[in-house]
Amino acid sequence: MRSNNNQKVSLPLLELAHDNYINRRTLWVLLAGIFLVSFSLLTFEISLTRVLSVMLFYHYVFIVISLALLGLGTGGIYVYLFRRRIPHGYNRLSSLALIASLFSLSIPLSVIVMTRLAADSILLYSFFLFIPFFFAGIFLSEVFRMFPALSSRIYGVDRPS
Repeated sequence: MRSNNNQKVSLPLLELAHDNYINRRTLWVLLAGIFLVSFSLLTFEISLTRVLSVMLFYHYVFIVISLALLGLGTGGIYVYLFRRRIPHGYNRLSSLALIASLFSLSIPLSVIVMTRLAADSILLYSFFLFIPFFFAGIFLSEVFRMFPALSSRIYGVDRPS
C-alpha cells in the first residue's frame, strides 16, 4: 500500500501478537480436542440413527441429520449474537474446556432422557437430541472465532464432522 507521496505504508495489525500466540504444546492439545469433539459428534450422529431406527420407525432416522445441522447452526448463531466479547489469554482455553465439558455431558444425558421417555413424540425426542449438537456448534464456532489465524489447521482436524 502506498501513501500520497508514493512511500510504502504498513497496515496496522488487527490483533496483538502476544494475545494470538500459543505455544506448540497448547496448539497440539487444542487440535486434539477439536478432533475428539468432531469425532464424537460424528459417532453420536451415527449411533442416533441406529437407536432411532429401533425406538421409532426407520424413516425417522433422517431427522438426525436435520438435528445435527440445526444444532451446529444454532450454536454458531448463539455465539455471534450473545457472546460478543472474545476472552483473552488462558480464559480462552478455560471457556473452551467448559463448553467441551457441557457437550460431553449432554450426550449421555440426552440419550438417557430419551430412552426413559414413555411418549412416542418425535418433537420431544428431537428437543433432547438437539442439545448436544447445539453445544458442539458453540464449541466449534468459538474455536474458529478465537483462533482465526489457525483456521486452516482447525478445519483440517475438524474433517470428521
